[in-house]
Amino acid sequence: MPAPKGKPPKGILNGPPVLGVPDSATLRGRLLAQLTDTDDLLTWAKISLPLKNSLQETDARLVEAAYEKRLELAAANAEEARPEPNYAEGSASEAKSQPVATRPGKAQPAQAGDGR
Repeated sequence: MPAPKGKPPKGILNGPPVLGVPDSATLRGRLLAQLTDTDDLLTWAKISLPLKNSLQETDARLVEAAYEKRLELAAANAEEARPEPNYAEGSASEAKSQPVATRPGKAQPAQAGDGR
């Protein structure tokens, strides 16, 4: 009995056709070279990930692994470049300028010159 027309069977997406082995290897090499040469990973992903979906499975996994590694490296570099907060600097002056919390019903001591 032929499959009904309409929606593809569950789990099958309408994606680009999978390339043959030689073409997949060529595209894999091009994507990996571009990934190595770029600092703009978001733009690379927007352009290259749809192309990656046409690769043979082993080639696609190699590109995914390289992208993940590159993304982790970029995140680590960004974390190292972020200056650490200096909590000791300015803490005494900040403490003086902070309002003092009081409990309701407790009288605050009168300040000199405030007319109390």
